[in-house]
Amino acid sequence: MPPELTRLFNLPLPVNQADQESLTLLPGIGPKLAERIIAFRQRRGPISGPEDFIRVKGIGPKLTQRLSPLLCFAVAEEKP
Repeated sequence: MPPELTRLFNLPLPVNQADQESLTLLPGIGPKLAERIIAFRQRRGPISGPEDFIRVKGIGPKLTQRLSPLLCFAVAEEKP
């Protein structure tokens, strides 16, 4: 499901597929932090869970704990 539709169906946001606009819909995530999340994914690969998410500069334990129920860390399958 496209990241932008997850909120409509009250589903967790797929953090590894979400664009900047979708990430900013999360409480506590602004445009700059969304950029850092995307840059982190591009440098290090998919975010595998909260232990990776917390490594993004500007994201601490409290924010990670608050956002974890709102996020899905699954990696998208590549289409042939």
